Amino acid sequence: MNTELEYNYGKEHCLMMIDEGINDEVDTIMLEPRCLYDDAVIGYTHEGSAVYGIGKMIGALVNDGSTESDALEHLDYNIFGAFDHKPTIETSIEDGEERTVANPILVWQ
Repeated sequence: MNTELEYNYGKEHCLMMIDEGINDEVDTIMLEPRCLYDDAVIGYTHEGSAVYGIGKMIGALVNDGSTESDALEHLDYNIFGAFDHKPTIETSIEDGEERTVANPILVWQ
């Protein structure tokens, strides 16, 4: 799949588009806690994925009291591992209902 990323709109526009539902057919997966990671949102895809800047994620954790080394270790174990090798869009059956989710995209920036 060729995923087109939208970058040039600023964090507020990206979060508004994500919260309003970029694509009505998918649920956008956002990193939690949002009060920490929303500042790292740098874009979105038309398919519905939030795009996060890894450098900004590290910065958010450092601002929250982590060292850079601890922040990278935390992201590696808790975030990168959770979404590594996952497709951008996934469909599953939950309680007999089909659910399509857009996983986050993490980019070095």
